[in-house]
Amino acid sequence: MDFEKATQLIVQANTAVEQNDYLYAIHTVNQLIELGIKTPDIYNLKAHCEFSLRNYAQTIKDSTFVIQQDPNSVVAYYNRGCAYFELEQYENALTDLDKTIDLQPNHGEAYNYRGCIKENQGYILGALDDFLQAHKCGSEVAMQNFMRLKGGITSTTPKLPEMEFNSSRHIRYENGQKVGTFNDPRIVDIEKEGRFYIVTILNANKSSWLSVSGNVVMASKRMLIQTVEDNKVVLRGYGEDAQGYSFINYGLTVYFSNSEVEKMTLHLHDRNVNIEYFK
Repeated sequence: MDFEKATQLIVQANTAVEQNDYLYAIHTVNQLIELGIKTPDIYNLKAHCEFSLRNYAQTIKDSTFVIQQDPNSVVAYYNRGCAYFELEQYENALTDLDKTIDLQPNHGEAYNYRGCIKENQGYILGALDDFLQAHKCGSEVAMQNFMRLKGGITSTTPKLPEMEFNSSRHIRYENGQKVGTFNDPRIVDIEKEGRFYIVTILNANKSSWLSVSGNVVMASKRMLIQTVEDNKVVLRGYGEDAQGYSFINYGLTVYFSNSEVEKMTLHLHDRNVNIEYFK
């Protein structure tokens, strides 16, 4: 290997990046790769340049190569997460940005990008938390995002405790039309798990339990607070289960009256079905 030439190329590539000449930087990096220099730093530099030129697919490819060599590369996860974001592959982006933050908890730009994804998906309070954390970590644009988004919230941070809501009857709506009223007792169980809410619906009528499913009407779904108003809190499914099935099509609205839960509505978004549970 010509070490003198390699050193010159590294200097040229870094100088090109400083001057925002990303095409030339990629050209010099490719020469380094041809010389057999295929280190994580070289590919991270190339991925950064590809991203700056909006070559997102190549950014993902280069970053994945780095992660295969160094599973703890903060730069690679961040670069790939940003590329996934630009391609609107938000679940992949969240996975990489979560990993970035796990590896480097003070990564302000990762928090900011993650906040943008949560805002896009409707998780307003989660987005606000990330924008605020990003600002604390030094992100220059995060506070602008925080203040812009904060202006659209009509109440303070909600207090949604763990609870078991006992329902004596429920009404089912399909495509906006009422299709039936049922006097079957149900329990809507809401438990906290970190920043998530785990929602499970149970059949309280033991005489009708099935031998296989027992009293479970709806298996546990992970949710986050989506929006907050004066008299209700809206949750939306987040993530997926162990088999890879997404929770995004599930939602729950909790309605309050005089600080007590009045009713709950389960939303099956992909089927346009709403089920109202009353005391």
